[in-house]
Amino acid sequence: PVALALHAAIGAAAGAGLGAMLAEQLRYMAVWNRGPLEWAATALATSVCVACGALGARLFALRLAAAQPGPAALPAAATTLRAWVRGGVAPSLEGWVGVLQAAVLFCAALTVVLHGFDARYRGFDWALFAPPAVAAALLWGLGLRRGDDAVEERWLAAVLLAGAAVMAVAEGPANLQALGYAALMAVLGACAWARASTSRPSSAPTAAGS
Repeated sequence: PVALALHAAIGAAAGAGLGAMLAEQLRYMAVWNRGPLEWAATALATSVCVACGALGARLFALRLAAAQPGPAALPAAATTLRAWVRGGVAPSLEGWVGVLQAAVLFCAALTVVLHGFDARYRGFDWALFAPPAVAAALLWGLGLRRGDDAVEERWLAAVLLAGAAVMAVAEGPANLQALGYAALMAVLGACAWARASTSRPSSAPTAAGS
């Protein structure tokens, strides 16, 4: 009963958060998108971030209620996809969360770079990245972090951390919206950069049901 209530509470909170995020994201897209390409790109990014937030919340609920700890580290996205494509090993929940988090990191790093080169015609799409950032921070708090093989994720994290610092300095303390967005990017980057204290072989959590 306690575990069921915990799952229900986390599910309700995640659903409400994702619903609010989608409403704000649709408003953002209507204001800032300037053509079919931008609509397609932001729609794809929105789908990835919603899935990442939802699966991250489910993994958080399972880990929080579990008597036995799961894998010590999130598998690298490249490892999960390689095992799936070449070996036919279906990704576990941890594997899917790792893949989706890597996709979110790529989207976030791209927005940070675009802001760095030309921020005049770009908004701060905080609603898009808030759910996966919250999910990543919650999983980080439970000790579920990246293994040593997550090389690509850490490169993207480095871009986010550097870009967040540049954005904060360039915009200055007067632009609170920019500072908030930089802080959000820093949370995503820091959670991806952190290493697990103990790492099992990254192929272990890739198999479904392991």
